[in-house]
Amino acid sequence: MATIDFPNSPNDGQTYTYANRTWTYNFSANAWIATTTNVGFTGSQGNTGFTGSSGASAAVGYTGSAGVGYTGSSGAYAAVGYTGSAGSGGGTSVTISTTAPSSPSDGSLWFAPTINTMSIWEAAISSWVVVSQGNTDDWGLVTASTTVYDDYGSIV
Repeated sequence: MATIDFPNSPNDGQTYTYANRTWTYNFSANAWIATTTNVGFTGSQGNTGFTGSSGASAAVGYTGSAGVGYTGSSGAYAAVGYTGSAGSGGGTSVTISTTAPSSPSDGSLWFAPTINTMSIWEAAISSWVVVSQGNTDDWGLVTASTTVYDDYGSIV
C-alpha cells in the first residue's frame, strides 16, 4: 500500500486529494477526516425479501345517519297515563299504568308501559294473564290454560 503524504501545517478546512479520495483537515481534532470515498460499481439486485405479517385490524369508525342533524338518545319514560273511558260498544277499557288495577272486572285490560306488556284479567282464575310482551314482533296469543310467567320468573 502506498504512503499518503499529507501537507505539513495545514489550515482548518483545507482539503487534500490522493487516488480519487479527498480528506479535509479539522484543526480542533488535529486530524485529516475522509470526506469522499471511492464508490465501487453497483451490484445486481438481491432477492425479494419475505412479506411481513399483517398488522392489527383497525377499529370500525362511526357510520353517520342519513339526513340532517343528530338524533339524540331516548329519554326517560313518560309519566303514567290516564285510564281511558270505555269505547263505544266495547264495554271494556285499557288501564295504562306501571301497577296493576286494584279492582279489575273480568276481561279488563292493563298495559304496563315500562315493560311493554299487555295483560287481561281472568276472573275465573283471579289473575292477570299476559297476552303480549316486549317487542311487538314477539306478541302471540296466550290462553288461560297456558302457564304465564311475569318478568321476575314467577307464575302469574
